[in-house]
Amino acid sequence: MKRDPNKTWSSSFILPEHRERLMAYYDSQKDIIRPVLDHDQLEELHYTALQYIEDASKVYIEYWDKKRIYNVTGYMIRFNRSTKQFIVQKEPGDVLHIGSGQILAISKMELSDR
Repeated sequence: MKRDPNKTWSSSFILPEHRERLMAYYDSQKDIIRPVLDHDQLEELHYTALQYIEDASKVYIEYWDKKRIYNVTGYMIRFNRSTKQFIVQKEPGDVLHIGSGQILAISKMELSDR
């Protein structure tokens, strides 16, 4: 007879508060420490991003936010100098603001990737 690994979650002996705290604990184990890029890498990413804004290219961006690494595909619309954020349009009407220090990698999507 096999043991059900989810039996403890469905068990009536675990209080909902305990279940929530256990889930929060397991989620926190997935947290990623913010990757640190050196000055040259940041400068190159910034320059590359500004080139993609000029070209109106579709890009693939990997960025860090709230202890996780996310990926997004879209068009870089502009750079807001006052907030130091890139504005990325994922879909018409759906924009994302990404801080310049959060970006880990940017690559231009080729026609075959679209």
